[in-house]
Amino acid sequence: MSLSSLPRAIQQEREALLKNSAHFLEERGLQTLRIHDLAGYENPPEHLIPVLNVPMRADLEATDADGAHRTLGLVEVASDLGDEACGRRWQALGRWAEDHRAELLVFVRAEYSARARAIAQAWHLDPRLVVEVQG
Repeated sequence: MSLSSLPRAIQQEREALLKNSAHFLEERGLQTLRIHDLAGYENPPEHLIPVLNVPMRADLEATDADGAHRTLGLVEVASDLGDEACGRRWQALGRWAEDHRAELLVFVRAEYSARARAIAQAWHLDPRLVVEVQG
């Protein structure tokens, strides 16, 4: 999804979530950041999802200095949390992350964390993957 194709308010919310999620990852010691559609960053790579046989890209991808720890991050604006497809996306990228010894985190604004955790549980994912950030 390109930021420029979204309504302006959603673009701003998404951009703020991306920046604050990147800051969260940097504070955890992850240095190599790739962020989808954010100026100054390379896009994360696409990953082939097994069984579905489709490529998917996280919104953020980060690794530590020696490349031993990789985190895939998804940011979800309020309007995305009403879409059933977001849980399907989380599950698919979560499975890829698990198969590749990576971590998946879903970043949301605090007021939407309960909804995001409910989506995670509905899709048989650990609700602790939801991280609250400023948006």
